[in-house]
Amino acid sequence: MLFPQTHYYINHGLSLAAKVLTGGVAPLLSLAIYVFTALALYTMARRRGIAAPWLAWIPVANLWLLGSLSDQYRYLTWGQVKHKRVVLLVLEIVTGALSGALVGCAVWVFAANGSTASLVTLLAAVLLTGGTAIALGVVKLMALYDVYASCDPQNAALYLVLSIFFRFLKPVFLFVSRNLERGMPPRKTPPRQDPAPDSAPETN
Repeated sequence: MLFPQTHYYINHGLSLAAKVLTGGVAPLLSLAIYVFTALALYTMARRRGIAAPWLAWIPVANLWLLGSLSDQYRYLTWGQVKHKRVVLLVLEIVTGALSGALVGCAVWVFAANGSTASLVTLLAAVLLTGGTAIALGVVKLMALYDVYASCDPQNAALYLVLSIFFRFLKPVFLFVSRNLERGMPPRKTPPRQDPAPDSAPETN
């Protein structure tokens, strides 16, 4: 009789731990990742003079800020004009729209009992959504590498690889590097202008 009770309490404890992990810790972890990423992007954008640094706190719009940091680094370092901020925002919007269309196509397939036209449309939607999602992911990684390189060029490649395989490390690397500018060219300070000397009084 003792073993079944022990088995019951073990299963009950594991079930409770799983509920706490998925229902309590996971949302807090997601919130922490969001806050650390937003704070890091906000700090970088504000220090580097990027317009509207508060966009770091707004979903989807924060991609514009990430792209702006990447564009600034590329322009100041290599003289390249990339427009990643526009590309990221457009790809994010298109991917979201295609994802909605994909759901609609799936409903159509179900309603049409798997007709040929509905299946072909669903396949096209899957391919388009997958293609734009891949393109969005690649451009995000390119922009993220530029941000890492602008902060700490020696560790940028390592940070990027670890961010790909361990996504929770991305906000950590961004937050740790937010005050670094080792990859940015030195800022030009305007030459100092001495005040014009007062004219000597005229003597008669």
